[in-house]
Amino acid sequence: MKKINPSSISLTLIFAFLFTGLGQVYLGKRKKGAVFLLIHVSAITGLLMYLFHPTLRVHSYILFYALMFMVFELYVIVDAYLTCIRRKALKSYLSLKEIPSIMFIPVIMFLFNGNILIARITKLNIVPVPPEPTVSMQPVIKKGDVFLVDKTKYRKSSPKLGDVIVFNFPNDVKKAFVKRVVARGGETIEIKYGDIYINNVLVKIPEIKNTYYYNKGGKGQKGKKITVPEGNYYVLGDNSSSSYDSRYWGFVRDEHIIGRAYKIIYPFERSGSVK
Repeated sequence: MKKINPSSISLTLIFAFLFTGLGQVYLGKRKKGAVFLLIHVSAITGLLMYLFHPTLRVHSYILFYALMFMVFELYVIVDAYLTCIRRKALKSYLSLKEIPSIMFIPVIMFLFNGNILIARITKLNIVPVPPEPTVSMQPVIKKGDVFLVDKTKYRKSSPKLGDVIVFNFPNDVKKAFVKRVVARGGETIEIKYGDIYINNVLVKIPEIKNTYYYNKGGKGQKGKKITVPEGNYYVLGDNSSSSYDSRYWGFVRDEHIIGRAYKIIYPFERSGSVK
């Protein structure tokens, strides 16, 4: 029995770590490698679809799912290593003539591997956000909640009345705030008797009507009507008595909006849609 070349073992482990199933492909176990990759991509896709679904609650058993996924990934790596060790001769490895195909495999895997492709899409479109710790949106969003923000929501549309948005604070764009939209560009808003009036008409949207808003700040004084400039939004916190919002610092411009908060994913007992 010939001695296994350490560089072959190293290459196998490198491939195994880089892409699920690629270690098996390198060793000639192409079908097994393809099955491992398919399981990997399916598991990642299913997990993200579950997490990002706007109405499905996230339960604690997702931790068990994640644990089983990590065990599977470890198994695939160990399997590649043991398969390499069991080889009796180096001739069973890919020959020099097959080097071009080896170089082509990582390119294909890079384009279609679930880790990279899905993570890229997720980063561009949906992000878990912990904005500035605050109680201003209680009880809808409580301090310590982890929630998702849809960054694609307003690419072709504008925020609606009642939407809970995440935005860069106009006075310090490094900070992210979360508030509810109560007036849009061109509308005149007045806080009267705890209610919101737009263009002298009472807003009856439940998310806004069911909250008592206090007359505070320079732009929220009793009897004062504020006209929102075009391309801007007037935002308030649901916990009006403890919210630092448009009543104090003014409006949020379109370009400062990150997206719409739509789902709490942690704590598990509070998981659900943001309304």
